[in-house]
This record gives sequence, structure tokens and C-alpha cells, in this order.
Amino acid sequence: MSRRNLTLLLCAVVACFACHLRGGVSPESRYVAQAYSNISNWALEPPPRQALVDGAMRGMVGVLNQQGDVHSQYIGPTRAQPFMDEMRQEFGGIGVRIRLTGDPPRLLLVGMPEPDSPAALAGVQPNDHVLAIDSEPTAGMSMAQIIRRMRGPTGEPIVLRVLHDGETEPVDLHIVRDRINVASVIGDRRLSDGSWRYRLDDDPRIAYLRLINFGSKTVSELTATLDGLQTLGMEALVLDVRENPGGALDAAIGVSDLFLPAGAPIVETRRREGLVEDSYEATGSGSQQGLPVVVLVNENSASASEIVAACLQDDGRAQVGGQRSFGKGTVQRLFPTESGKSYLKLTTSSYWRPSGANIHRLSDAKESDSWGVSPDPELAVKLTEDQHREWLRWRERRDLTVFDVETGEVLSTPQIVYAPEDPEAEPPEVDPLYEDEALLRAVQHLQNQLDAGA
Repeated sequence: MSRRNLTLLLCAVVACFACHLRGGVSPESRYVAQAYSNISNWALEPPPRQALVDGAMRGMVGVLNQQGDVHSQYIGPTRAQPFMDEMRQEFGGIGVRIRLTGDPPRLLLVGMPEPDSPAALAGVQPNDHVLAIDSEPTAGMSMAQIIRRMRGPTGEPIVLRVLHDGETEPVDLHIVRDRINVASVIGDRRLSDGSWRYRLDDDPRIAYLRLINFGSKTVSELTATLDGLQTLGMEALVLDVRENPGGALDAAIGVSDLFLPAGAPIVETRRREGLVEDSYEATGSGSQQGLPVVVLVNENSASASEIVAACLQDDGRAQVGGQRSFGKGTVQRLFPTESGKSYLKLTTSSYWRPSGANIHRLSDAKESDSWGVSPDPELAVKLTEDQHREWLRWRERRDLTVFDVETGEVLSTPQIVYAPEDPEAEPPEVDPLYEDEALLRAVQHLQNQLDAGA
């Protein structure tokens, strides 16, 4: 490749973040382009060109990370497609949930396959042990390797050799990949027809919905689910964003808009030097403006989760329960590089809650400082690290347990083994009588509201 073409290539790579002067490209970006050209043309052992690009991008983002911006990152070609699949909430695959469990790790298909998915049509069953993917043994594969082999273009075939739970002879399942939609709105327990149970067994007036991320379909999913629950007599809602790391700002605004009257402030974003970039207000078109709501957060609720919890709390539309949230008050934009083969995820602004407070937790912040979204005192439930792990184990097992759609009886439970550091220690058990204290308090609060208004 000529020196001219190499220079043009690097200019394309750094165009997202290179500082442009009014008179043209800055000298700094030309220095980087020249360095790339010199290394590519003259290094005794020339590195692969993609490795040079990756190194340059990671080096520049690393400077931002060192300055305290830990959320900016370079998403290289190998990670770009899975990342965008997650944002779009769809990918080419077969519609199963997978886990590596035990020592040595075994690949299990846990829970029910998605309804009408290729896996369901091919006869995949809960707790199937996957021995091989397209004749390649799964033993020793990492989770990343497994996902790359399981996913692929729609219409392409894949063969899984599986051992059904309780059987002794494996079978080959011939499957054709299709478009798989990833739900971001889920409920309390999974039913045998693939749907979720949203209304609580003990009080069907109250619905329990969990947002596991904020993607391109979250608002439409949540709208449809809430509208359907209203026809079934829903009178109050627990909206659970615990463990939700966030996602698209537009999705957070849209979710908030469902519950707010016209003109209610949602969030404000600010650029460098505190300059207001955008200020978002409710449209008044939301269908749930009068619904009693409690939002549950914890230390892993971040970004978009915090936007929703903060605005509903500040606007007086919901109480917040659980534990103080993560404290991520910055907004990242995606800049495509290398013609869209990779992305620069760059922090470009901060967001501010309706009260005027910035949620962001600085690297040197103390517990006594103001950051994150704090629960209302009567709904606060702070868990220790051990209690948090216990809750996660209970929640995962409940999520992967399949209940009969008619009777509610348990049809299958996941074979999940948590390998401890001590191989001779007994794996931790999940208490069948475990109770989610934060959820219980939220439900009791809503029951008191409903009963007082009856």
C-alpha cells in the first residue's frame, strides 16, 4: 500500500476524535498518521495493520481512562457486532440460554428455548448438555468462543450434539439460524409457553416488571406489556432496574415519559464547561400517568436506569426502593470507525436530574458524598456482599426455573453449579424460602396505597 493511502486510512480511523482547526486538520493528527505510515513501511518486523489501528485507538482512549473517564472505550472489530446486536436487541441465532457450569465446565442449555425459535422447533430441552457445535467439541471452549459459534447469519445451519437430561445417548439436532429478538422487559417467573408471569401471586393487583437493559425496543415492549396488564386489572407496579447497567438515552427518556404528565422534566444533558446540550420533558402522551409505582435500584443500577429512577423520584411520580445506585452520570456517543467495522464509545456530556443534581460518582468520591440515586428511607434495603450474592443466586435460579402455564407447578429447574474456590467445599444452596426484602417492602408500600384509596 502506498504512503498516501496509508495516511488516508489513518485519517479515517482518527476522524472521530481528531481535533480539527478552522484552517484544516490539526498538526497532531498528521503526526499520528505519519507515525502509522513510518511503522507500516519501515519497521523491521511490520505488525498487522489492524493491530496498529487497534493499538492507536486503545492508546488514545487509554489517556481518557487515565484522566478518570472510565466509560469511554474502543470497540474493535471482533466485539463490534455483538455490541450492536445487544443495542438493537436482535441477532442471528437459535434462541437459547447457555451456561458453563461445573468443574471442568460443561455447556448447558438452561430454561426453555424462546417460543417458536429454531431451538424450540428442533427439540431443544431444558438442561441439555451440549457436547459439540458443528462437530467441534465444546470442552475447553470459552463463553466468547461458544457465542461466536452459536450465533451467525440468519438462514445458516448449525448442528448441536446434545445429551438430553436423564438420557445416556447423545443426539444431533439440525437447526437453521433465524433472527432472535432479545427481550428487555421480563417478569417474575418463566412459564412453560415461554411467556413471563408479571402479576404477583399473592396480590394480582400489583405487577412486577424488570428492565434488564435499555435498547431500541425497550419502550415499545414496556408499553405493550403495561397496556396488556391494565386489561387484566393491574392497579400498581414495581419497576425493577436492579443490576441494569443502562443503555440508550432515548430509551430512558421514553420509559420515563410513560409515567409523567406533559411538561414534567426528565433529564438535562450538558457538554463541556456546563453548557446545556438538551433538556427533555414529558410529552404527556404516556398511558401510565396515574399508576402507583415503586422503582427498585441497587449498586449495579447505572446510567439509563438512574435517569428513570431519578426523574420519577424528583417529579413525585414514584418512590424508589432498594440500595443506592451506581452513580454513572455521563452520556456516551458511538462514533463508527473503519467504515463501521469498529466503534469509538466516547463520553461527550453529563446528565442532570430534574432537581439539578448530577448523579455522577467521581473516582475519589466518599460514601458521605452526594451521588447516585438514593432510595426513599422507608424503602431502603442495604445488602452485604454475601447477601447480594445470595439474592443473585436466588434470582437466577428462579429465572431459569420453568413453571407450568396452567397450574404453576415447577416443570424443570436449572442444573447450575457454582464452582467455589475450594473444590472440596459444598456448592452454596439456594434457600427455597428465600424472600426478596426490597421487593417485599415495595409491594407492602403499594398495598398500603391501594388499600388507603379503596
